Parts: sequence; structure tokens; C-alpha cells
Amino acid sequence: AYGGYAEAYRQSGGYWTGINAATMATLVGESDRGRVWAGEVRAQCLPELERTLAADEDPYWLYATLGEAALVREEYGEAEEWYGKAAEVGSGRYGDLSSTRRNARLLLGHLRGDTTTIDRLLPVPRIAVLAGRLTDPETGERLQLTAEAQRAVRRQIQERLRETGALIGYASTGSEVDILFSEAVLDVEGEAHIVLPYDKDEFVKDTLNSLADDGWRDRFEGVLERASEVVTASQGKLEGGRVALEYADLILFGLSSLRAAQLETELVPVTVCDASLTSLGPAARTIQRWRDRGYRVQVIDLPSAETPLAPPLRAEATPAVDRADFAGEIMVILFADTVSFSRLTDVAVRRFVQHFLGGIAELIGRSPEAPLTMNTWGDGLFAIFDSVRSAGCFALELTDLVSATDWAARELPEDLNLRVALHAGPVWSYTNPVTRKPDYIGTHVTRAARLEPSTPPGHVYATYGFASIAAAEGVEEFTCEYVGETPLAKSAGMCPTYHLRRRRP
Repeated sequence: AYGGYAEAYRQSGGYWTGINAATMATLVGESDRGRVWAGEVRAQCLPELERTLAADEDPYWLYATLGEAALVREEYGEAEEWYGKAAEVGSGRYGDLSSTRRNARLLLGHLRGDTTTIDRLLPVPRIAVLAGRLTDPETGERLQLTAEAQRAVRRQIQERLRETGALIGYASTGSEVDILFSEAVLDVEGEAHIVLPYDKDEFVKDTLNSLADDGWRDRFEGVLERASEVVTASQGKLEGGRVALEYADLILFGLSSLRAAQLETELVPVTVCDASLTSLGPAARTIQRWRDRGYRVQVIDLPSAETPLAPPLRAEATPAVDRADFAGEIMVILFADTVSFSRLTDVAVRRFVQHFLGGIAELIGRSPEAPLTMNTWGDGLFAIFDSVRSAGCFALELTDLVSATDWAARELPEDLNLRVALHAGPVWSYTNPVTRKPDYIGTHVTRAARLEPSTPPGHVYATYGFASIAAAEGVEEFTCEYVGETPLAKSAGMCPTYHLRRRRP
């Protein structure tokens, strides 16, 4: 990395490449060179800052760069001044603040071994996620809050958010408590992130319309309007809705975990229940699941606030699905496409089948992560897995195999390669009446197919659905690194996309 930044700075002379080169030089032990480059960067940034301020443009990155340049030069007082200005203009820009803090921590850890000053100057809030639903521990029925209970719960959530420093909140909106949680996050001037299990109007019909107070619909709309992000996990729900809700819960946990990792901050699970009954029912299972992952769960206790509950809501029965014929399940979908296949002659296609597809068949035979099912058509591969860990590990094995093979020695194009894309979501499993074999179908199946054309050859890209579940399940074999919003094929919109890489030892 140092050599790359140094060469980029020599060619461009810009302050962005310059500060990265200076920081890397310091970290690899070339402090004198780093100080020289940092001085050059400072000399560039000061007049640019004057111009930026005069034009009323955003000065954040100039302040941050000047702070980092001061750290490289070990001018700690000057660094504090610049970082303080960056924090002032960057209030609420947690991604930018986290990036700035990350570099400063690296430098301070190398130079002084103490990062407390930078943590104070560039604070990044914790992230709260609402865990579980307010249900009766014996019957599982959704409990309803009185007006008095609503006020008390909202106040307690506000207090707990302030105590823990959690100003970013993740929740659904399918109950009073979900909405109260997001309202409390907004009350403390935080960021509210919402995960809807499926289409908003259908979700409202299934959930909020059953509440006695019609005002909840307006409050629901108000939360969505003010939220920093609203994610719809599925276009629609599979019959019965259970799988869609389970999937949304995984997405909620996963997205909040990914954000905490991205910002290098802590995740704070919050649940609202009768604390005297936390050894029973769904609340107990939710709390224990979080504790098993090493989290300290913040329990908002209803009785402590002397808050009576209204009668429980009885959900309308949903029609049963014959699982023997058509079952909804959360599965992982892999799509892959062969690069350079279109250049093959008919004679070369025979070698492609023998060596390329034959090699993949051998991998499936020996891999402990082999898919449940795999199909090919021409140069395309389609596979289904029952876990994100297996799918991710197999996808990396697959790209390793293709990249490591000498295709020219097999009289095939030497740049023969694969683009691999992964997604996870609820799909229908059924017996295909045409092939009479097990098969999978649904809107989530196409998401990986739409992402695959945007994947670089030899790499594995994944949707936020896959990355979220990997984070929720604590997969350790690989990482999902955010690469940004990626355009999907066939005008299917944009998708938050992640790059799969093996976790470094």
C-alpha cells in the first residue's frame, strides 16, 4: 500500500494521495520522508482552505487532512485544533468521522500508543438495535401499550440511548414499541434506520391496522419520513408471512452489526419487556441469543415504570401452506457467469465442458461446502445453499480454482474466469413439474443474477441481504467489505454491494 500511495503522490501531487503516502511512510518506519510529505500537504491545503471557506464550500476533508498532516509531523496541539474544526463541521457525518478517526488512531498508536485524545475529539456514537417484539411470554400474543405506558417506554428508551451514547438506531415498524423506539432515537437527534419486512402498504395492513388507536398509522408515516434509511427486505411476503419476518429480523441485526463494524463502534441491543418475565417466552429467547453473542442487552422494564398493558392483540389466522408441495425458506443463491466464453469455437466448447465444467464438478465432489443443488446453462452457473457460510466459502473456493488454473495449457483462453454473485433471501422450494426435480423460485432468486454482471472477473460480490445474514450469524471465515451502491442489470435499480474476501489471520 505504501508503494502505491507514494507512486500516486509522485504522479498527481495532490493532497489526498500526499497525506496517505505520508501516513503510510510513518507507519512503515520512514518518518522523515513522512514529515516532508506532510509538510508539502499542509502547504497545499492552507490556501485551498481559504478558497473553500470564501466560496462557502465544505471544508471537512481539508480540516481532517490538516489534522492528519500535523499528527505525522508530531505537532499534537495543531492536530487537536484541526481535528476539532473537522468535528464541528462534520457533526452527524459518522462515516466521515469514523474514517478520519481510524487513520488518526493508526498514527497515534504508532507514535504515542494513546488514542484517548482523538476518541474525545472525533466521537462516533454507538448503535442501538431493537431486539425482539413485545409479546405475552405464555401465549406469544402481541401486547398493546396504554397511553401511559407509551409515554413511559418512550422516555425510558430516550434515557437509555443517552446513557449508552447510542445515537444511531435500527428497528422495524410493525408494533407500537418499534415506532416508539424510532421516535425516541429521533427525539435525541439521532439517526433512525428502518427495516420493513415487505411492501409497506401490505405490511401496514397486516400489522398497524389491528391497533386500536388509528393515530399509529400517522406516527408510522412520520417515522419513515424522518428516517435516514428505509430498507424493504422483500418485495412481497411468502404465504403466511413467517419467513418474511424471520428474514427481516436477520437483516435488521445484520445491517446494524455491519454499520457498527464500519464505524468501529459498539452495538447495543435494546428490548422492551416485563423484566420479571425475561426467563420466559420469546423475550427470553431473544435476550439469550444476544447474550450468547457477547452483547449486553439493555432491557426496558415495563413494571418499573408502573405502566399497565392493554389487552393483547390477537393476530388473524393466516392460511397454512402445504410444505410438502411448496415451502418458503431462507436460502442462499449463487449466480456465476464465465468471462471470455463468447470467444470459444465449437471445438473449444468441448474442452470447456471437459476442463472448466469438469473442474467445477470435481470441486463440488470434494468440497465440504458443496451446494444443495447446482445447474448450468451454457456459460452460467446457478446454485442453492442453506447457509451463508457454506455459500461464501464455496464461492471463494470456486474463484480460487478458476484463477489458479492454467487455461492456456488446456487450449482455452488464458483469461477464462468467473464473475460470482451471492444473495440470501426467502424463496419457494418445490418440485419442478417439468424436470421433476427439487427447484427454487421467487423474486430473491433473481437478485444475485442481476448483480453478477457488475462483479469484476475473479471476484465475489454479495448483496446486503447476504452480507447482513453473514454478520447476524457471526460468520468468521470471510469478510464482507462494502463497495458502495452498484447498478443492477436490466434496470433493476441500485444495490448496496459487498466484496467477499477471506478473513486475514
